[in-house]
Amino acid sequence: MSADILIITGHPNRESLSSHIADVYKTTATSMGAKVKTIHLSELDFDPVLHKGYNEIQPLEPDLLRVQQEIENARHVVWVYPMWWVGAPAVLKGFIERVFLPGWAFKYDENAAIPRKLLKGRSSRIIMTMDSPNWWYALAYRRAATHSFKYGILKFSGFNPVKTTTLYGIKEMNSAQLGKALEKVKKAATYDMKMVPARSASPRELTATL
Repeated sequence: MSADILIITGHPNRESLSSHIADVYKTTATSMGAKVKTIHLSELDFDPVLHKGYNEIQPLEPDLLRVQQEIENARHVVWVYPMWWVGAPAVLKGFIERVFLPGWAFKYDENAAIPRKLLKGRSSRIIMTMDSPNWWYALAYRRAATHSFKYGILKFSGFNPVKTTTLYGIKEMNSAQLGKALEKVKKAATYDMKMVPARSASPRELTATL
């Protein structure tokens, strides 16, 4: 059964705050009538290393083929992960490099400088946690981790709109503060239920119509 909303967690530890956030989002969206499926990258069997770059595409493992299909079937994809070294954890970065391939996520046509976006018809949300406070993330890093994932990956391949929720200062939070942070997740899920596209379109359908 395909899901209206697909949640992908990018923390290598299944017992992480990212997993808990995913559960909170799923519970909220499900209570509003959505069909929601969660995939934890930590539970998939795949090699996250693109050994020969894009000169020779590695055959996709069964788990990656399955997730590709889940993304194609979903109308809204939620990404939940922590910011590490001003970017995504290695398991998530490796997943993107292995799965978001030319011909599936995007396609450069001959003599075209701008690629076609093959994952149109889907919206997305990034939910990212970090130890840094808001002001430091903005001042020191110019919100680079958010910008690169939103524009360099999701919008590049056609997701639109792409909304973001950032939970700052996680390391220093007490239980009350964490509760308030999770309320932001619930509000994000409630908002997303209003913006989820009416239907999804597979890359093959899009290729045929563009």
